[in-house]
Amino acid sequence: MTSLASHTHAGRREISAAQRWRLLAPAAGALLLLSLCVLYVLNGYATIRSMDADAAAQGKAIISGPGDPAHRDIPQALAMATGSWYDDGSYIGEVHWYPFMTPLVVAWYMVATGEPLQSAYRIGCMLISMASLPALAWLLSRYVGRLAYLALAAALLLALYWPSNSNYPAGSSMAAFFLFLGLAASAFERVGAARCNGWMFAAGLSAGWLALWHGASFITASAVVAALMGFRVLARWGEQRWRALGDPALAAAGLALGCAPLFLPQLLRYGHLQQADVARLFINPVLYGDGKNTAAFLQLELLPKGLDAALPALFLITLAVARSRRMWLRSAPLLISYVLGVGLGQLGFIMNGADFPWLVALANRFIPSPPHTFAWIAITVLIAARCVAVALLLFYGVAGLRWAARRWAWQPPQWLLPTLLSAAMVGGYAWLLGHMPSQGTGHIEYADQELFQFAEGVSRIAGPQRSVYTASWAGQREIFDLMPFKVPLLHSPLHSNPYLDQQHVQDEYYLGTPPRFASSFSEVIERNHVGYALTMPGELNVTAQLCGGQPVLRSAQGYTLWQLHPPCRVPTFSAAQTSAPDDRLGLIASESAAGLTIQGLKPGAAQSFVSFPAVDVRGGEIVSLTFTGRMSGPAAESCLTPQADFLSGGRPDGTMFVNFSYPADGQIALQFWLATPVSTTTITPKLGFRSSCFDHGQSIVVENIRVAHEAAHH
Repeated sequence: MTSLASHTHAGRREISAAQRWRLLAPAAGALLLLSLCVLYVLNGYATIRSMDADAAAQGKAIISGPGDPAHRDIPQALAMATGSWYDDGSYIGEVHWYPFMTPLVVAWYMVATGEPLQSAYRIGCMLISMASLPALAWLLSRYVGRLAYLALAAALLLALYWPSNSNYPAGSSMAAFFLFLGLAASAFERVGAARCNGWMFAAGLSAGWLALWHGASFITASAVVAALMGFRVLARWGEQRWRALGDPALAAAGLALGCAPLFLPQLLRYGHLQQADVARLFINPVLYGDGKNTAAFLQLELLPKGLDAALPALFLITLAVARSRRMWLRSAPLLISYVLGVGLGQLGFIMNGADFPWLVALANRFIPSPPHTFAWIAITVLIAARCVAVALLLFYGVAGLRWAARRWAWQPPQWLLPTLLSAAMVGGYAWLLGHMPSQGTGHIEYADQELFQFAEGVSRIAGPQRSVYTASWAGQREIFDLMPFKVPLLHSPLHSNPYLDQQHVQDEYYLGTPPRFASSFSEVIERNHVGYALTMPGELNVTAQLCGGQPVLRSAQGYTLWQLHPPCRVPTFSAAQTSAPDDRLGLIASESAAGLTIQGLKPGAAQSFVSFPAVDVRGGEIVSLTFTGRMSGPAAESCLTPQADFLSGGRPDGTMFVNFSYPADGQIALQFWLATPVSTTTITPKLGFRSSCFDHGQSIVVENIRVAHEAAHH
């Protein structure tokens, strides 16, 4: 009796130990993962602070590099931090049109902590990147349940993944994409169940939410949800047709609800949705070169090769060997996403090529996002698949041990396996906590500290209600990249609002060439909310000169911010002199009584222009230059580039460029005004040409230039 009671009591203790593992393992794993995330944030914060201090000691400031961060995310974050939640970050009166979740997180952090914009952006990207760890654990739990935390530790120890702190949308969207893959896996697994409406809606909602993070992720997730809806209809059509259609409708509703914060403001403001082809068809030269690599396309360059393919292959083998319908359904989101990512990503290798013309035409017409963004989807899914492969190895390894114990009639204590798994999990996270991999810094650059402070001043003074006109395109980038401000036109077509109408483009040109609209100068200033003009070192600005500009901020390098005070005056000119061309460079041309006829550019010429005799000027005066001639030919327009080289005592003192799109067939009377730098004593006018000027045999005759000086004014 005593022996039997003892045996029964021991059995209860053993069963209780196994139950405690099932109950406590998820909580313990979550606590260990939380500890890892907290340490990640602390290390990331310390790294950012240390880098800022080192840069400051060298007279530098750290900024996010040009491209998506500087031209889209950071302006949007600043707008949101000042309460303009739906405004375009660069344009007054426009609404946001690009995924904004990263800027929103940064804006929240700025408002909550008072952190400056540039460092807040890097901290925000670090926090978002950290969130990919619990999101990946969630995805793994869809496959191996309680073993997910141990599987994540194993994957991290094997260096299959580590957050990158990326400040590009493809990287910052990884947490949201992992979350979606997990929800979609659960929805697919239940696609044949009597009820799965909650999972269908959640999958659709998380797919729609991806639109707020990254375009290619949203498109890929939408394709997965479309497949999910189709599977649901096929699975339930013969039994409950109302449910077969109702659950997909819920998924579609979730998708629409998730993406509404991005698309609804655009529909309300513009009445339609629009993409910029220059951005959609961008070919990333780092990945694709010139986009004419047929060999890489045919060789499926984006597929993993050699050892890199081992774990993905193991994942597929596991699916095949398991012969589990539920496992295949659970893996459908990974498989669909990867096929779509590789398929569309591969197109980047041929989109500028002459091979496969029908495929290139289809790709250029219908591809919804740049090819490299889909290549990144394939990389993200590959990371997830490798981690899932490790998780499945662990899962089937544990199952194999249990089978072997039964096969050999060995009955180990029931607490043994839970104890070993717990020890492995604690040991794995302990190693990670003690040997944290180094953190990435995203795409950053170093700027002069004084110039950065000047840019901060420009942004602060202009505020959200006034834009800043910069005569030099390069000059806009020099300051705008350091700290954003509102502009009449963002000189980065890849990152500019695709709804921007031609009026904005024309107005920007008009601000640099006032004679084309002298009678409505003030109207253009007000229409674009221009309150300030920004000039480069040694430069004067016609707009600032004519609109009563007063300098309100200067940098040590000579950058100046001028406040404008419309109405703007219209100058009068006198002392005009006319000159014929006196030199040409890099041009195929012939002289005649009618003038200098330009037929094209010499192959390989680094520069191409017609120059005119030098003209003496007074520093700080406004000069009118009028180029005359004729153009003829079948092209719709001609691209001329007037310029003026400034000289001070015979030494170079800068150059001014003006870009025009001019009617291609008719008389040329191309006039623009310039304000000479205060140190300039001589200018050399030139007329440059873009290669497109001579497409289809267009001919240009250059006759002369008229130079007039502004009469004295009071």
